[in-house]
Amino acid sequence: MSGHSYGDSCPNCDNEMSCYSDHKPYDTTSGNCVYCGFYYYTNAGQDSLEDLNIAREEYNDNHDLEGEDMLQPLTELPEIKDWLRPMVNIEPYEGAK
Repeated sequence: MSGHSYGDSCPNCDNEMSCYSDHKPYDTTSGNCVYCGFYYYTNAGQDSLEDLNIAREEYNDNHDLEGEDMLQPLTELPEIKDWLRPMVNIEPYEGAK
């Protein structure tokens, strides 16, 4: 078994909420409070091409990469592996609202 369940304090109402974390096939975590309804979960997705290229540029800047070591801009998104596609939200991430 790769995951485990545990109780934690709800950040909204301070009652105990049920939580779960796992590391297969990638790190995930979730929680649900039966007292107030607050919940959270890992949401997997893929950046848009524009956002991915911005992240690559920021990575280069943050790691002082130059020349051959720099991540170059992409012209198309890399494919998500077939086995992983059902777990990935392909809709563009809109950020917190």
